[in-house]
Amino acid sequence: MNRAPMILSLILAGATLIVNTACTPKTYSPSQNEEIFGTWTNPNNAQQKHVMSADGTWKSFSYPGDTVPVGSGTFQLVKKWKDAAGNTWYHENFRVLKGVYIFNGQELDKIDKSGKVWEAIYIEVGQFDSKNYPKQLDPKSESHGFWYRSE
Repeated sequence: MNRAPMILSLILAGATLIVNTACTPKTYSPSQNEEIFGTWTNPNNAQQKHVMSADGTWKSFSYPGDTVPVGSGTFQLVKKWKDAAGNTWYHENFRVLKGVYIFNGQELDKIDKSGKVWEAIYIEVGQFDSKNYPKQLDPKSESHGFWYRSE
């Protein structure tokens, strides 16, 4: 029995797997102490407290002293980088699972170099797509916001 075609098929399958793996973008693996994790507040926002947890969940509260969230969901940090000024940036996918309006969103986050100011802007999406992240922070957008670390 001629095994050459079978061996050739296995070699080609292995080579294809290696090439596909090498060309696949690496998924960001967050650490337990990401700059975005923690409790953030802003008395000028409708939801004044926002908690980002290392387990990939978030909760929002009407007031800083509230213990029952008005919104909650999940998030995934997809990409992280630092700019020349030392600020930390993220691309984030999130889901609103509890709240007035249930949706998926993609967000551009900036944590200032002091780690005390979080600025973000998001867009609503049907499906997550690496091409959908907002390109810049736009203070005129309704989805733009600021929070301040409150820990």
